[in-house]
Amino acid sequence: MATQQGAPSVPFLPDAIANELRLRLSPSARVRVDDAARLLYSRDCWPWLLIHTRAGRHSLRPPHAVVQPATIEDVQETIRMAAAHGLPVVPYGAGSGVTGAAVPTRGGLTVDLKRLTSLDLSLAGDGIARLGAGWVGGRLEHVLNRRGLTLGHFPSSIGCSTLGGWIATRSAGQLSTRHGKIEDRVLATRLVDANGDLRHVPTPHTDALPILVGSEGTLGVLVDADVVIEPLPRARRYRGFLARTVDEALDAMREVLQQGQRPAVLRLYDAFDTFISSARRATAGAAPSSDGLTRRLRAWIDRRVSVSEARRFALNAGAGLLRRTDMAPIALNRAADTLFDGCLLIAGVEEADDEHADASAADLFGLLGDRLDDLGTAPGDHWYAHRYDVSYKQSPAYDSGIFVDTMEVAASWDRLPHLHAAVRSALGDHVFVMAHFSHAYAAGCSIYFTFAGFGRDDDECLTIYARAWNAALAAAARSGGAVTHHHGVGLLKAAHLIDDHTGGGALFDRVKHAVDPDDRLNPGKLWHAPPFDEVRP
Repeated sequence: MATQQGAPSVPFLPDAIANELRLRLSPSARVRVDDAARLLYSRDCWPWLLIHTRAGRHSLRPPHAVVQPATIEDVQETIRMAAAHGLPVVPYGAGSGVTGAAVPTRGGLTVDLKRLTSLDLSLAGDGIARLGAGWVGGRLEHVLNRRGLTLGHFPSSIGCSTLGGWIATRSAGQLSTRHGKIEDRVLATRLVDANGDLRHVPTPHTDALPILVGSEGTLGVLVDADVVIEPLPRARRYRGFLARTVDEALDAMREVLQQGQRPAVLRLYDAFDTFISSARRATAGAAPSSDGLTRRLRAWIDRRVSVSEARRFALNAGAGLLRRTDMAPIALNRAADTLFDGCLLIAGVEEADDEHADASAADLFGLLGDRLDDLGTAPGDHWYAHRYDVSYKQSPAYDSGIFVDTMEVAASWDRLPHLHAAVRSALGDHVFVMAHFSHAYAAGCSIYFTFAGFGRDDDECLTIYARAWNAALAAAARSGGAVTHHHGVGLLKAAHLIDDHTGGGALFDRVKHAVDPDDRLNPGKLWHAPPFDEVRP
């Protein structure tokens, strides 16, 4: 079928198939074959494809059609129709993923699950809820909070990500030190398999839940899940601490966690991220232990410049330098190492009432205060009030011609300092980089790198982006770190998955062949994706 100039290159779903599908679905379901829908659902928020989009290359391989089911039965009928006509099926949540996991590689039917918002609280007294996979996190938490309940899962993308997406990618929330990651909250799921049949996981005979969680739609289309819920905490205490170095703060974090503390959050920023994110609040009331340039600069900013102005100045200056020379990222990273010192640690507890919160805070803050400078409550309260802001600040960067991205890796405590240094160095040859440490547990912690780069044009941006990511992923593998922690794998990290799970590819192939022998469920993902820089519209 011919398409208009600028329209998707994959043909529409034939009218006969589209009309038959509409007849088989419920009246509230939708089947869309218009260009706007197909282009919209042809990508997620993976920066590799955002740069391509900025360059005018809009789609990898758009779906033949977008289906928006209203019921579980609609999902079943959609998959049966896809099977009958040999079409792939790609599950889609809110589209906020950053790895290309929801990007079609062979067209097919993209199934938008956001209308599956069932809510069964009949077992709430036992701490269990059955929730539809389409719930957007912020809305779900609001509904639970009105009933005095919480899921305890708070990713920074909570306003633009879904329960199904969290489970598909093994998501982590900001308070995961207390609540665990999403795999720690999921008790059971129901999914639609490649034949359109509804399956329960686990079954009385097998527990495939650990394999299903994180499978990114390659083993079935998740439609709902039984999850752990708990009473909404009524009291919280947050506080800031200042360490001289990252290593000093990491030692303090490890010590309190291995002593049995389980705070709501322990979140450590490196020196430049501390300066950019919380300069004024991090130093309010703190007694400087030295009279260095950085502390004088912070004091000057505290008196004269708002935090938003400081952040804007730093980002604009960085973007300007990134445009000037190929050596700019190296120079910027070295300057950040030299000019800025002091690392902010945010710590917090949440409990059922003030008495328990005060007791937990006294224990945690006392241990940290013995090792680090106590900055008081202002930094912690500021972080809590603005904890979701970062997810909505990328668009201006792309509009200015630069690119930004994030990379999350993880390791045990003994490997963490080397992992941080190795990945930061690998990225730093190509992009400007800063980092924070979060999702901390007794055994180890995640590192979350934020980086920005610039090229003379979008094609050079893509080249720099690919070099930075490939160098960083290789460095993570050499350092014994996990190449992903909570963003998933998608197309971005698939070629490096073997570094995380030796032998995992063979296991995945056996499971995939058993449940989806024709490879129709989100094909070309996880173990079978090409190196990401070969993925082009």
